[in-house]
Amino acid sequence: MMKLPNLSWWKSPALHKIVEALIDDRSEHARVVGGAVRNSLLGIDVSDIDLATRLRPEIVIEKLTAIGAKTIPTGIAHGTITAIIDGEKFEITTLRRDVSTDGRHATISFSDEWQDDATRRDFTINALYADVKTGQIYDYFGGIDDLNRRNLIFIGDANERIKEDYLRILRYFRFLILMDNVETDAATLAACAHGAPNLRSISRERISDEFQKILSKENIVISISAMQNAQIFDHFMPEIIPDAAEKIADLIKREKKLGISPKWQRRLAAILPHDPKLTYKIAARLKMSKKNMLLMAILSDRQEINDINVRKLAFEHGLENATDIALLYGHDDDYAAIISDIQKWEIPYFSLNGSQLIDAGIEKGPKVSALVKQIKNKWMDCGFPAGQSFDELVNQMISETKEFDKN
Repeated sequence: MMKLPNLSWWKSPALHKIVEALIDDRSEHARVVGGAVRNSLLGIDVSDIDLATRLRPEIVIEKLTAIGAKTIPTGIAHGTITAIIDGEKFEITTLRRDVSTDGRHATISFSDEWQDDATRRDFTINALYADVKTGQIYDYFGGIDDLNRRNLIFIGDANERIKEDYLRILRYFRFLILMDNVETDAATLAACAHGAPNLRSISRERISDEFQKILSKENIVISISAMQNAQIFDHFMPEIIPDAAEKIADLIKREKKLGISPKWQRRLAAILPHDPKLTYKIAARLKMSKKNMLLMAILSDRQEINDINVRKLAFEHGLENATDIALLYGHDDDYAAIISDIQKWEIPYFSLNGSQLIDAGIEKGPKVSALVKQIKNKWMDCGFPAGQSFDELVNQMISETKEFDKN
């Protein structure tokens, strides 16, 4: 009998309070399920703890309220509530079985059997349950062996699992990264390719959310390459560039060299054409927020990377975005030095306004705002001079404007 490793999250007093409260009439505690068990066995940090229980949602709420936990009905129609106690958050779901599926949604019924719940999960490595009291792991489909072999396998027939929810195609490529295995199962990949046209029936929000999770992982080259080979992108983002895997590999190398964390927007910009308008449309099609749509347009606008340009980018779009653009488009021999320099730079304040130009004799009207903009651009092109040098630049451009107006 395999037991859960003795990890810090397992000792959480809050977790044990929850489990003690959820003893059902068979005297069996709720079990931790899915990612927390999987990651513990892989030696990966656990960030979220999900539990499964035989108890119906209303009984879960009643029992947890009695011990002072806050309960939120985050997915109560499907048996899920979120519990917060002692500042810790847990997601608790009643055991379920699928009644019907249509590739997008499932109709479920509650169950008393652990294996019913395990059967409706996607991969063998996600159908692992652990008893918090004893540490015993319950493995219904050989998930532990698959973890040890770093194999990502659907439960049962891959085609049938995918038909239940076509988003599982993208989940496959996300968990493929976790397994850190350069080999992909040919039959599973073929099932993903076969089901991929049906991704068009999935909401753009779900597609976008899942793909963002892929892009946020550490080493995503294997998944981007496998997705291209199986023509997965054709059905939700056909604009991806042909050498996307190579571009991602290069970007990851740069990120690691400078100790910069993965960022999905930066990585998405790396695999799309350098066309701000097109990228904005793609982001809109994937139902991204307005903020991310604008950010994608900024990051896809290829720039000549040098000290002055990067400082201009930092002034206009912020240090973080300037760093991202330098990572994406900087030359191999100097991008690191440019990024190091820009991260130490304090963005200056442009103090000139229209009133000052009017006081200096510029006639009121559209000409004032146009001149402010011209001076600002000249100031940036000259390297952001300050003090007397800034005053001289302003006075020179005011004089040139007055002279032009006379003629």
